[in-house]
Amino acid sequence: MSVHTPCPTNSSITLVKTALTGLDMIYKEGYQYKKAGIIAMKLTPATQKQFKLFSEENPKHEQLMKVVDQLNFRENGKVKFGGQDLGRTWKIKQERLSNRFSTRFNELITVKNESI
Repeated sequence: MSVHTPCPTNSSITLVKTALTGLDMIYKEGYQYKKAGIIAMKLTPATQKQFKLFSEENPKHEQLMKVVDQLNFRENGKVKFGGQDLGRTWKIKQERLSNRFSTRFNELITVKNESI
């Protein structure tokens, strides 16, 4: 299922709403569902957004998302939206996760010289 946002966005509000639209399109009652993934395509830096002529993102989202992102960074993802499962018990498998050398100081590579 491919669903497009009304305009380029980095607003979780718009992304959650769009994901739920896609879910509504494929949901069939009577089936048991497991977790699902979302793939974001055509990603561009926020500074290079090309808006459509007659539709723009809600300007209130930008300020709200800054606050939500700051809270989630400080409180380890405690702020969630109503469309998200608040009691989620599963996590993405991370055993093959790449180190974040450029963003996490504690994940920097250390080189030891054993010959000294």
